[in-house]
Amino acid sequence: MLRARGLRLSAGYSVVMPTNMILLHETSEEKKKILFDSLEKKVSEIVTAVKSHEYHAVETGSLSDRIIRTGILYRSVSPFVKKMDYFFKVDQGCIGCRLCSQVCPAHNIEMKNGVPVWKHQCEMCLSCLNLCPKEAIQCGGKTEGKRRYKNPYVEVKDLMYR
Repeated sequence: MLRARGLRLSAGYSVVMPTNMILLHETSEEKKKILFDSLEKKVSEIVTAVKSHEYHAVETGSLSDRIIRTGILYRSVSPFVKKMDYFFKVDQGCIGCRLCSQVCPAHNIEMKNGVPVWKHQCEMCLSCLNLCPKEAIQCGGKTEGKRRYKNPYVEVKDLMYR
């Protein structure tokens, strides 16, 4: 799109953040601290480069990461993702606050009788699960008792869609 307008991308940066994919694993507090300390330095470098109008090659990660994570993993998993919410359930801790339905970018959650019901168009961002104030949303038996992740740099109100 840029080329079509006679423009070129002047920079692209990669920032590694803790994962919110608690279905697979949790990021330890120690690892989060290391990542956030690294983030502060990286963002400072990016700000300096942008203010100076510096050209910076696009950071894309290693070829193996791009092939495995984006190419193979995404293509093999994506047909099943929309239906993954069949495994979501709400435990007795749900207070019917509606936050899950408000932060869902796919508008995949509706409230029925005061509890969330998923409509099977999930994008697996896990916002509903990670941001539930009572940790009442579970996915199968994989999330019970696991620590939820909320990016400390993002306010929940900024994620709300409706």
